[in-house]
Amino acid sequence: MRPITTAELGLLLRSLHALPLPPAGVPTALDPVAGVRRSVDASAILGDDDRELLVRRLEDLAPVWETAMPFGSGLIQSDPQVRNALRRDDGTPVLADWDSASTGPRMWDIATVAVHCRRFGSHDFGDFVTAYGRDPRDGDHFEDLCLLRELQMIATNARKSAPGSPAATEVHHRIAGLREDLQELTAWSIL
Repeated sequence: MRPITTAELGLLLRSLHALPLPPAGVPTALDPVAGVRRSVDASAILGDDDRELLVRRLEDLAPVWETAMPFGSGLIQSDPQVRNALRRDDGTPVLADWDSASTGPRMWDIATVAVHCRRFGSHDFGDFVTAYGRDPRDGDHFEDLCLLRELQMIATNARKSAPGSPAATEVHHRIAGLREDLQELTAWSIL
């Protein structure tokens, strides 16, 4: 079957974000700030300089999580990407990988898609925005939210990576990009 497109992902998230919260079994509230702290503390591959850099960056970005976000809050998938959507036998796309679903700002899902488009370079965020029906790129806090999402991705993978593994090498590549504070985005490899 053909891969899911970012436009299809935009339609799926638009539908998800329009749903009310379920009456029972509401997922926990997303807290990426606490998650980044736990991941940095638990990582076996981070040196003191890397930990300091990630914590300092978290301190700079944490206030965005307490800011009112456009598009409101509700049920979010929390890790939407084209790899976390599948096609039914009839070709209909559906969201998959619900293990991190939670409640939180809908902008978190949108920032996640933006980060995947930017860092992995294989999809067009403009197609996503068109299908989603709203464009967050000019809004307050969107870029900081994307940076917080990137930080969460780095920290989570730092926690999961074994010393000397290819995943650890990729995490260190990502941290080097933060340290150099390059104007151009450093491309990432998918872990």
